[in-house]
Amino acid sequence: MSETELIKIVDELRALPKEKEWFEFKHNKQLPNKEIGEYISAISNSACLCDQPSGYLIWGIENNTHKVVGTSFNIKSRKEGNIELEFWLNQNINPKIDFSLHEFEYSQGKKISLITIPAARNQPTKFKGIAYIRIDSNKTELKNYPDKERKIWNIGIDWSEQICDGATTDDIDEIALNSAIKIYKQRNENKPFYQEIDNWDKKTFLDKAKLTLNGKITKAALLLLGKPEAKQFLFSNLIIAWIFIDEKGVKRYSELFNPPFFLAVNKVLNKIRNEKIKILPKNTVIPIERSKYDNWIIREALNNCIAHQDYTKESRIIVKEKLDELEFFSAGNFFQGTIEDYILSNYTPPKYRNPFLVNAMVNLGMIDTIGSGINKMFLLQMERYMPLPDYLLTENVELTIYGNIIDQEYTQKLIEHKDLDIGQVFLLDKMQKNYPIDDNDYIHVIISYLRAIKRATREDIDNILFDKLDNNLNEKQKKDKIRNLLYKLSKKKNRIKNIGTKQKPIWILNY
Repeated sequence: MSETELIKIVDELRALPKEKEWFEFKHNKQLPNKEIGEYISAISNSACLCDQPSGYLIWGIENNTHKVVGTSFNIKSRKEGNIELEFWLNQNINPKIDFSLHEFEYSQGKKISLITIPAARNQPTKFKGIAYIRIDSNKTELKNYPDKERKIWNIGIDWSEQICDGATTDDIDEIALNSAIKIYKQRNENKPFYQEIDNWDKKTFLDKAKLTLNGKITKAALLLLGKPEAKQFLFSNLIIAWIFIDEKGVKRYSELFNPPFFLAVNKVLNKIRNEKIKILPKNTVIPIERSKYDNWIIREALNNCIAHQDYTKESRIIVKEKLDELEFFSAGNFFQGTIEDYILSNYTPPKYRNPFLVNAMVNLGMIDTIGSGINKMFLLQMERYMPLPDYLLTENVELTIYGNIIDQEYTQKLIEHKDLDIGQVFLLDKMQKNYPIDDNDYIHVIISYLRAIKRATREDIDNILFDKLDNNLNEKQKKDKIRNLLYKLSKKKNRIKNIGTKQKPIWILNY
């Protein structure tokens, strides 16, 4: 791993508001070798539970402020007796994981020591026979948390691919099956096997659509196409709950939808009150008429809940309908990447929590294309001049879709400036909602802008950021702020480069 890549990792971790269970900052503490081994175990197991590919133990960062202060702790030259530390740790960590030790200069005179620690897979990572875990910022033995230990053992198993012993094709709902066959045919009308589909029996279709495995009924098959009573093979709380809450916050109506979820999605959609609203632009008496919600967005949001829920938590999916908002809840943390990755970078995750289920949903047309749904939801809301969706990411995922304008000025800017890219609109949306804005938000805007137009002068960058910076800053302070952001992006993060001159820079992305 290059020094540039290591610095980028450090900066991304420092940008987070506080330490997570999967990384630990140390200032200059000279940890005993035994404790370093315990931390490797704890961080590896915590990274697994937090769905992170790796965790990190870093010296040279002040814990509270995340300021780079440097360290004199030399991890690579450390020994246990006469044995190199890295070799000694490898001898005492089981199963073997490909952790690595690094030392590098972050900036002049400020050295960082860092251990990259792969996440545990299929079994806990142990040090000298004991598995550790981090709970908040505390390191403790994993055996004290049997639920977490059980999850690590099962983390490599796709819940949706598991066979339901005793289930047969008689447990498949006929209406759902026929609807699924119809959609499957539409999606494959140009395939060589199209003419054969009508001659397939139930077992053949389910195998071809990747809902079953060699004729055996999977959890994905029952989730999407199973009869309601087939929940006995899954869990009793497997439902989608729709709840209507009035303007006073009082729950007025609710309805529960059992599998088959292939049909339940439209049933939920039909419950939602999606009347027309009118947006009145400036200098006109002709309003723009919109439905409160885009039906594609509702389906995508609900299908994402179905596709990516952590079903080992045996939780229901919840859709709350409020006066001008829809809220979607699904159990399990956000599996891969960040929201900014999806909406600003067209990120495609390398893996999914339920890959077998996701593949089946693609085959049945429930998901259009893998990885692009979140980005499309944001773009559609932008094109409709509406507030962008909100994600609250904790141990679960909560998504809010807005069905009315919040701030007329935001809406007017979207109407008048159709050349705004998603990065700029993302920042304007945070401003209208009075959400806190930090340097990373401005950096996302710059990167998104360069991705859209390929190259930009300093004047171009000033134009897109000036009105989005703190109004308490004067013109010189705003220019200094932008200069510092560009310096950080080019020198520290190595994300952009100048192909012009120092006096007349031209910035491009540094792929």
